[in-house]
Amino acid sequence: MKIEIEARNLSIDNEASQFVRTSVAFSTWRHEPEVQSVRVVLELGKDRRSSADRVTCDLFAHCSDGSWAHARSPGENLFEAVQEATNRLERELFRSAWTSPMRDAQLFAA
Repeated sequence: MKIEIEARNLSIDNEASQFVRTSVAFSTWRHEPEVQSVRVVLELGKDRRSSADRVTCDLFAHCSDGSWAHARSPGENLFEAVQEATNRLERELFRSAWTSPMRDAQLFAA
């Protein structure tokens, strides 16, 4: 599976990059045949309610049937945002697995 990481307004080191790749791979391993690639967008910005910096993590998963799954999560730091976004992506992929036309065709083919 291909994992692309894009950082906006922040720089990530090798440790953070490895954490992102491991988290994404771990959350999508059950859906490995269906998920072809995941694009991770990390963005540093100001919180609307306060002047504190917030990291937002967007995950875009491209599936083999042509569909997309998206998860977004803001966090206090990079690790918190990535962890919450991967949890949301895993739930989204689980929901879409039960409503996928390809999955229905495989279940009812026999």
